[in-house]
Amino acid sequence: MTGQQKRYLRGLAHALKPVVNIGKSGLTDEAFKQIEARLLTNELIKVKVMEHSPFSQKECAAKLDGREEVAVVQVIGKTIVLYRPHLEEPMITLPGAMCQDGKGGSRPERTDAGRDLRQVNFPELQEMA
Repeated sequence: MTGQQKRYLRGLAHALKPVVNIGKSGLTDEAFKQIEARLLTNELIKVKVMEHSPFSQKECAAKLDGREEVAVVQVIGKTIVLYRPHLEEPMITLPGAMCQDGKGGSRPERTDAGRDLRQVNFPELQEMA
């Protein structure tokens, strides 16, 4: 995952609330099941590591990062942002993803209206110089 894609996902996750809490029992099978279920429905979730957890937030992120194509987008404070695209119907389109024509990039083709004004010749400005 590129930096641009992570930045985009962090922006989307900003308004989200944590939906799974990791408590004193740590990353149990039940916690993994909850995370899997939430990722199936939402693609992008926040997980909160509680104060009494036996693992630090970085240890939890490392364990979650290696599971079934789950990407850790951000670890900030006690919160971990996780992303996994839905296999059949993805809701989130990442910038820079491959287009159908095989070209990467998320920017539309530039038109004359989008030209850089420094490259345009202005006769009035040339006369003044």
